[in-house]
Amino acid sequence: ASKSEWDTAKMNLDIRETTDDHIGLCYYSDDKKKSIYFDQYTADSYSSYYDNERGHFKTSSDKFGNEFILYTNDDFISILWDNGEYIFELSGGISESEIMDIYYSVK
Repeated sequence: ASKSEWDTAKMNLDIRETTDDHIGLCYYSDDKKKSIYFDQYTADSYSSYYDNERGHFKTSSDKFGNEFILYTNDDFISILWDNGEYIFELSGGISESEIMDIYYSVK
């Protein structure tokens, strides 16, 4: 997928959840065959559940020295990082290079 395929201005937006502790967004294509999820949690409210039998975790640093965790399984990828106040997660059925392109575009 080219970066233009993941231009959120060209995709549909579904606000999945908005609370004091969590914002959950889903961007999806018109045919709903492609979707990416963005979640923001307050650091004190975050908890997660991952399949550690089928999935793999990798801790790494980005080109700015910020640490992140990459989780992959057969057809899903997720990247998690924090800024000390919030924990962010991007996920979807996309490639590692695609999710990294999106990660670097998050402000």
